[in-house]
Amino acid sequence: MWNILGITPTSDEDVIKTAYRGKLVSVNPEEDPEGFKKLRQAYEEAVSWAKKAKKKKNPLEQWMYEIEQIYENFYRRIDADEWEEIFENEICTDLDTAEEARLEITRFLMGHYFLPQFVWKRVWDVFEFEEEREMIAEKISNDFITYIQYRGENEDYYDYQLYEGPVDGDYDAYMKNINMLKTLMDDEKYEEAKPLVEKVEASEITHPYAKMEVLKYYLAKEDPRWEKLLLELREELYEDPFLTELEGELLCRQGKYEEAKEVFEQVLSQVKDHQGATRKLVEIHQKLGEYEQAKKICLDVLEDKIPDERICLAMVEINKELIRQWKDREDKQMDVAWCYYQNQKFDQSLKVLRKLKPEGEIEFDYYNLIARVLLETGDYEEGFKMTQIWISNIEKLTGNEKDYERKSKRYGYAHFIASMHCLELDMEERSQEYFMRALELDTEQIDVMMYRERRMESFLKRKEYERCIKEANIVLEISEFFYPAYVYRQEANYHLFRAQQVMDDFYRAIELAPDQGKPYVMVIRMLLNFNMLSEVKNMIQMAEKNRVQDPEFFFYRLEYDRLQATSEEELLSIAKKMQKLVPKLANKEGAICYRIGIIYDRLSETENEEDYANEALRYAKKAVKADKEVPQYQWLLADMYQKFGEYEKAVLRYQTVLVLDASLSDAWIDMGSAYEAMGEDDKAIDAMEKGARAHERHEYVHNSLMNLYMRRFARDRERQDFDQALVHANAQLEVVANAYFYRERAYLYIEDMQLSKAFMDIRKSYELEPEDLYAISSMGYIYRLMGDYKKAIEYYCKAEKKAVTQQQKFSLYRWWAPIYERDGQFDKALECYARCLKIDGQAVEVVEEIAWIHMRMNDYENAAKYYEKAMTMEEGVKDHLLTEAAKAYYYNGNRLKARKLLKQAELMFSYSGDVYCQIGEFYLEEKGDFKKAYKFYYEACGLCKEEPYVRLVEVFSKMGKEQDAKKMCRLAEKKIAEYYGSMEDFFRKKEYQKYVYYNIAMMYYYSGEIDTARQYLLQLQERPMCYFCSYGFCYEEKFAEAVLLAMEHKDQEALKLCRRILAQDRNLGEVWQFKNKLEERN
Repeated sequence: MWNILGITPTSDEDVIKTAYRGKLVSVNPEEDPEGFKKLRQAYEEAVSWAKKAKKKKNPLEQWMYEIEQIYENFYRRIDADEWEEIFENEICTDLDTAEEARLEITRFLMGHYFLPQFVWKRVWDVFEFEEEREMIAEKISNDFITYIQYRGENEDYYDYQLYEGPVDGDYDAYMKNINMLKTLMDDEKYEEAKPLVEKVEASEITHPYAKMEVLKYYLAKEDPRWEKLLLELREELYEDPFLTELEGELLCRQGKYEEAKEVFEQVLSQVKDHQGATRKLVEIHQKLGEYEQAKKICLDVLEDKIPDERICLAMVEINKELIRQWKDREDKQMDVAWCYYQNQKFDQSLKVLRKLKPEGEIEFDYYNLIARVLLETGDYEEGFKMTQIWISNIEKLTGNEKDYERKSKRYGYAHFIASMHCLELDMEERSQEYFMRALELDTEQIDVMMYRERRMESFLKRKEYERCIKEANIVLEISEFFYPAYVYRQEANYHLFRAQQVMDDFYRAIELAPDQGKPYVMVIRMLLNFNMLSEVKNMIQMAEKNRVQDPEFFFYRLEYDRLQATSEEELLSIAKKMQKLVPKLANKEGAICYRIGIIYDRLSETENEEDYANEALRYAKKAVKADKEVPQYQWLLADMYQKFGEYEKAVLRYQTVLVLDASLSDAWIDMGSAYEAMGEDDKAIDAMEKGARAHERHEYVHNSLMNLYMRRFARDRERQDFDQALVHANAQLEVVANAYFYRERAYLYIEDMQLSKAFMDIRKSYELEPEDLYAISSMGYIYRLMGDYKKAIEYYCKAEKKAVTQQQKFSLYRWWAPIYERDGQFDKALECYARCLKIDGQAVEVVEEIAWIHMRMNDYENAAKYYEKAMTMEEGVKDHLLTEAAKAYYYNGNRLKARKLLKQAELMFSYSGDVYCQIGEFYLEEKGDFKKAYKFYYEACGLCKEEPYVRLVEVFSKMGKEQDAKKMCRLAEKKIAEYYGSMEDFFRKKEYQKYVYYNIAMMYYYSGEIDTARQYLLQLQERPMCYFCSYGFCYEEKFAEAVLLAMEHKDQEALKLCRRILAQDRNLGEVWQFKNKLEERN
């Protein structure tokens, strides 16, 4: 505020007002509202400060006011005499005021910590923190007490006497900037450092070490300004160790490694723990191939328990090289085992150790190492025995041994390792004994924290979440600044579904380390579980603002993107980014591969279906290989096996899912689908019923069961299957009464041709979602089945406006065309099919329908052309198309082509009874060649069920062999009973009831059993119209009426019906033959 007003701190309000008015002249509120706002705020704060300063104070308040005044003036702040006068004040030693003064100055220091070392040391000594630490810790954070001690015992990195700048400069902000700049430069985050470099360069305040960080930035960015800045620093910091370090870096850049090595060794002789010099010395030894020397430096650093990630990473690379050099040397096998252990290759370390004999010089280190390795490999029983020998060996040390100090220092750690083995073996009492002994032996806080952190990790892995939380609470009582405790406690609470505690620990953790990813990850995972995507987005933005660089965070960021993605390109991009994370997140390989598998599974519904499905299967296998114990991975693999038709494999995986987690009842449903595809209906229903019982109000299980029972009903026509399907359809609507499930029940009713009930459900669906494409098109469909074509077309026109995707439009036109066919509007039907082909030019069933319409239009040339086209499109449907094309050529007068196609069908499909029946039908109905019809129907016997036997009755009758017709009728009855159980079962199990009753009635008609034929023909009239029929009326029903009329000698009425049928379709040979017979009779 004083900088903005342009004056030094003062309690004189007149001086403040004068300064404010003077500044106000140059600030126009309309032109610079932000500047005016800052000026006004500075004025109000200054007046408030002045009034507070003039207020009469008690001695303690006056003492604190003087401290504030010193801190505000930087040059007074760094003056030892100023502070000495503060600490000599009797308020610091008087029994009545000392404790309160200590509390007040500590609170002040918590927010004003940019002070020289001598201030912290005097605070520590004057207020007797060492002697009364336990009592003080009741009111002041123990961690801040430790911080005061640390600052008092350690020299300042930045010499406060070297700062230069105005008295009233914002030194605290400047120091924060250069501290952050140093951190970023140490981490080689040059792009993030750039704005701080600019701030430091623009500041009126300077410090040589700040210039040094800027110089490092120039060097990293190859900015030529570094040379000039280096010359300045050489004058300002002659023989300073940190400048010497920089000179060493320059020598490294020039490839003068031996000279650089001497420089860095010189730095370390001046500053023992100089991090930068240590790192560079390790790097130089690596470049010179001196790996043993490099490793020794790394071990010395780690021995001092100084956490340095770069040193750890360097040692990994050093160990790799040493393993390569030593792997064949017998005298170095113990060292090789240590290298593997330090690189976390525990199995390889153990393999080397198994070949060694624990004797001689290596005995001590052998038990030291193998006890640790066995803890990591999970061999706890043997590991505990090895640890006991290790402890015994330490206890036998006399003090004269080589490396005695190093070996004896492991006594506490050995007890800790023993405690961990016992913990994993569930030997609770012994584990506690060893652990408490470890804490007695190693009292340094860093050791205590390390041991307790390892216990938290173990409890988390063992899923003992409450114990993990308890351990974290103990640690946080010792130090509320121990970051890992918050992270472990947060994850434990996540697994216990304690959302508030997860959030609480998140905020505590990021106060300490806002750029660390784990706390964000746990919150994002929790929010994803609750599908709170907007909150996930906010959390991601917060993490990115805090420059989180954790690969696991990037993974969950991509998971959020996956859930938001809508296009194929977005999903593919996310999958590729996830693939790149696998090497960085080895422990997350399963989770990453699982997500990639889900992406490709979703993409398999697009045009490149097969390629994406293969990728989904590949990644599902990778996920399971990475972690077989995660049920979701097994489930995805099961789904992919089912998609590829490998149903037995799918069933085994679904069973594995349920073994891993019995609560995942949906797996029963998917397993049921696999069983159904295998044709094992009983197992399918059993599996799905288990899923329904486990989760009665599951959102879709009853619908799945309804469809299973419905499909079985469609196949077997067992009434009990329909009844069970209806039970589940009703149960589904009790759970979720939405438009979709009303339509589902309607389709069940349609399967049983209960059209009035189906209409009520479809109308309900439409009332619930009058703008929904499927609700509208279903209205068209039900009107079509009910024969109200005008209404059907009205709703299909409405549906057309709602169809968005090509697939939706294709399906709509595909179902729309038959309405026009039934109504005799063949041109419009062809127009619908043409639209279908424009969307999917390879839709063979559409081409076949077009051929059929041309047949009905008596356009046999085009009919033949389209049948030929259909035959070239899909090999699997060529059998019946050959006979249909033969009919087209026959009616078009090309008898030779018709015979060739029939011969081709005979030769190609000699194994197919259906094809023989089709050829037989052609000769029977189209050509009236009864001998050839007999031949093909006879060949079909044994290859088909009842059809050839039923049709042979007609053949024999038309050949004038009445007795053979009666015998064949008996044989047909026998075959029907053999295949279906009885005639009643036959009718119940067959679809397309009118067609089935018609065939049986005509069988009895041709066998001369007129009364039985009449009985079935009457029942035929009661059957519902087949939903696939493209005629305006059922021609079998009308023809049956004609047959009945002829039986009653009402030939003219029968002829009239025959002519009506032929007016709809002139290609019905059987009707032509019957008509001609009637005309001859009359």
